[in-house]
Parts: sequence; C-alpha cells; structure tokens
Amino acid sequence: MRAPSLKLASSFPEFYATSGRDAVRRGEGFGCLCAKCRTEIAAPFGFERRVIWCLYCGLEEGQLVEIERPIASHRWTFGITREEAIQERAALERGEFEEAMERRARELDRDR
Repeated sequence: MRAPSLKLASSFPEFYATSGRDAVRRGEGFGCLCAKCRTEIAAPFGFERRVIWCLYCGLEEGQLVEIERPIASHRWTFGITREEAIQERAALERGEFEEAMERRARELDRDR
C-alpha cells in the first residue's frame, strides 16, 4: 500500500502587496486577501496559490525595509517580492542600499 503524499507549503510570503484594486483594474494582477490580516490586496499573475501579505504586515513582522525609495526599483509597481525584500535587507546591512536600488532599477530599465 502506498503512503499518502505530502505537499510542503511555505508560510513565508512570496509577495508583499499594496492594498486596493488598482493593479486588478489595470490587468496587472489578481485580487486576493492578505494571508495575515485579510486586507484586500492584489498580486501579480503567477503568484496564485502562494502566500501573499500586505506591505503593512510585512513591515510589522520586520520582513521589509522601511525606507523611502527615490526610484522605482521593484519589478511590480504594486508590491515587492520576497527575493527583493531579502536583497534589500542584505544591501542595507552592508551599507549599500542606495547603490543596490539604483542597480536594480537599471536592470529593470526604470532608472529614467
């Protein structure tokens, strides 16, 4: 007899989203609820069935860097991926936050 298969599920957010429906209206993402506080948010297509939090919960839990960014240095305009958040925290700890954000903006072709 075969043992039942288990599927591991991450409890860490893959995306931290701004609240509201603007991204859905623009066709950039789908509407969902923050997995932590249940606020209405939007996430990019491709993040379906993943853990998604609002920016506020990410900040509250210390998973996001609370720094104003003068340039658009995220892949999406309505939130930040877990990978981007990890990169930002590491850059801040190294004292290279501004340089890292400028480099990412150039890579995303958003440095104009």
